[in-house]
Amino acid sequence: MMTIIISDDCSTDSTYSIIKNLTKTTKSRFDIRVDQNRVRLGFNEHINRIITKSSTELIIPFAGDDRFYPSRARVLRDNMRKSSALLAHSDCSFITATGQQHSPINQNATFYHTTDPFTAVRSQALFIGATAAWSRELFERYGQLPKSPYEDLVLGFRASLEQKIQYIPQKLMSYRVGVGRSTPKISNREECLRKRSYLLHAHRHACHKHADTLTKLIELIDHKLFELRIRRLSFTSMKKLCLIGKKKPFLSLLYLVDEFIKKMKCNTQH
Repeated sequence: MMTIIISDDCSTDSTYSIIKNLTKTTKSRFDIRVDQNRVRLGFNEHINRIITKSSTELIIPFAGDDRFYPSRARVLRDNMRKSSALLAHSDCSFITATGQQHSPINQNATFYHTTDPFTAVRSQALFIGATAAWSRELFERYGQLPKSPYEDLVLGFRASLEQKIQYIPQKLMSYRVGVGRSTPKISNREECLRKRSYLLHAHRHACHKHADTLTKLIELIDHKLFELRIRRLSFTSMKKLCLIGKKKPFLSLLYLVDEFIKKMKCNTQH
């Protein structure tokens, strides 16, 4: 028996009405539930709400822009039961926005080579997130997803701490390249540093569940967070330097040093 949850994050078009009409005319042996958020929650908060409202031990997300093969849910379930994995991810084929074949991407993603948490904490690409299945234990043990980072980076790192990750070398879906949340978007440097900081804080929070054995890993994360603070401070200060003017380099240098000292004092107090 499988429960299918179709949840709409407060769409402004006719998505929800289309979903309801389709489910009314569809005969299925599965338990199909349709829901819509009253306000837009965003991707991770939406996942948190679905996890809270459901009770299944195994969660298999279906991203709306990809194509899934009929055997996907069964293969993921069977493999996770045999291996007791908390996260499983599979191979996949790649297609374009119009459904044509596309060359593989993310071939060098971390989990295709190692699941070591010291390597995972530095990574910005662990696996193809849309291919994954999650155990509810990743949420019950470590809490809900934070708002900003991608869910695959957060859940992948949690699973690496437990060393319960399984890769299934079988194509179970067609991953659509060039659309959806995975599409690279133009963002400024400050925004990238802020998102990276959110992600490291999420990893640090997960490490505290194993604080006695992960002291070195927590120290590494703290070191990375300190580096990010310096980089964000430098970037913000350099933007303000243009107000002083290019003809006053010594005054600009004094301003930068003063800003750095203020920031370090503030971090020390906190």
